[in-house]
Order: sequence, then structure tokens, then C-alpha cells
Amino acid sequence: ISSLPVDEQYEQKAIDLYGDFLEKYPNSRYQQRIVTSLGDIKNLVDQYYYEELKRAARMDFSQRLQVYKSYLKRFPGGRYQGDVDTLINEMGQQHLNYLKTEDAKCEQTLRWEPCVQRYEKFIAEFQGMPLAESGHKMLAELQDKRDAVQLRKLKDEAGKKNKKRRT
Repeated sequence: ISSLPVDEQYEQKAIDLYGDFLEKYPNSRYQQRIVTSLGDIKNLVDQYYYEELKRAARMDFSQRLQVYKSYLKRFPGGRYQGDVDTLINEMGQQHLNYLKTEDAKCEQTLRWEPCVQRYEKFIAEFQGMPLAESGHKMLAELQDKRDAVQLRKLKDEAGKKNKKRRT
């Protein structure tokens, strides 16, 4: 088992090898050690995937988030769950800050749709997490600003039409 590379197939290969050995030698003196080692396989694979997460730091936002989510799905209650939750929260918070800076550009150009779409994508990616709620609040604020600008524009246009009728 120690000669197996620790990769995506490691867990299944190790279990198969131990199982084959126990089947062939059911009364082996190594039986208890093998049973203990079978329990350790999950921890070793957990460690392997956590190390992979560190390499994910070089990926773009969406890819990294998918890697983190896949780790949490594969190892619910895993040894590094708290660390991965922290990574996701920090990354999400940084992205929310970025989205907030983009809001100013949308306000200046009066092109609201790109910002709305970015928020909607963020909310979808963080669905079921507190960050999604923060995204909803920021999206609502942006939409309120958009609506206020549109109302002022309608009011100004209505005022101009009334002036033309009076003259």
C-alpha cells in the first residue's frame, strides 16, 4: 500500500489490496493492523485533497470555488473543513468587495445590467451560504439606485412635456 501513489484512485486501490489480502489470508496476524489502516486511508486521502486545495490558489475565482466545494462535498466533517470554510468566506468577501467597486462604474455609465449579472452569478455560486445573503443585499441596493435614476429620468421627461404643453 505504501508504494501506491496518493491520487484520486488511491483510496479504492488501497481498499481493494487490503480486501484481497484479507480474503486470501483471513487468519493473518496482520488482520488487526489492516483494519486500523483501512480507517486511516480516509484521513490520508483527506490530507491529499487538502494539499490539492493549496494548489488551487492559482486558479481563477470560479474554478477555485468549485475545488473548495468539491472538497467539502467529498469530506463532510473532514479534518480541514473549518479551514476550507474560512478560505471560501475570505475569497467570497474579497469578491464582494470587488463587486462593490464595480458598482461605481455602473452608476457612472448608467449601464446596470453587467453589475446585476455579476451579483446574480455570485449569489448562485454561494447559494446556501451567508455570503449569498450579503450578495442579495448588495444587489438590492444596486437595483434601488438604478430604479431611483430611472424615476428621476422619467420625472424630468414628464416635466419637460408639461412645459411644452403650457407654452
